[in-house]
Amino acid sequence: MPLPDVPPLPDARPVIDAAPLCDLAMCDSCQGSRCVIDCSGINDCAAEIACPPGQDCIIDCSGDGSCSGDINCRDGNGCDVVCIGANSCSGDILCASGQLCNVTCSAPNTCSGLIECDGAECDVSCTGTGSCSGGIDCADACACATDCSGSGACAIPPVCKPGGGGCTMGIDCKITGGCNDC
Repeated sequence: MPLPDVPPLPDARPVIDAAPLCDLAMCDSCQGSRCVIDCSGINDCAAEIACPPGQDCIIDCSGDGSCSGDINCRDGNGCDVVCIGANSCSGDILCASGQLCNVTCSAPNTCSGLIECDGAECDVSCTGTGSCSGGIDCADACACATDCSGSGACAIPPVCKPGGGGCTMGIDCKITGGCNDC
């Protein structure tokens, strides 16, 4: 028995917007479409660092004492803030709504300012000794996970989104289940 004529299926693949191009006028370099802000020297980037509007940024704070001013990711599309130099990222780290913000504080005494995930989806890793001493505020985050496994990390316990689901307060804040509304 022959198969009936069937119209072709519509293309079911999702349409994905192309990532914005990295703008070298606003970035130190580009890693694919991502804007890289390079603070790899000792005490580099003492003033506020801002991810340029519309950019997806990697903020490299690998120099000892680097990134001592605030890191502002609120105008960018998302940020990876990498604090791997000793005593780096001593200012506040600010993430905003609709963004994915990954913060890595793996060297001693990194991320000593407040890490604020205001409406953003945040993943904060505090594995360095004494890291994240200024607190992590996920109270208004749409999703948040923290890892405070470094010795003496998160002296001020993270503040998680209140109420419901799998939200828990304390050293390893995890927002999963019903309260993860990203």
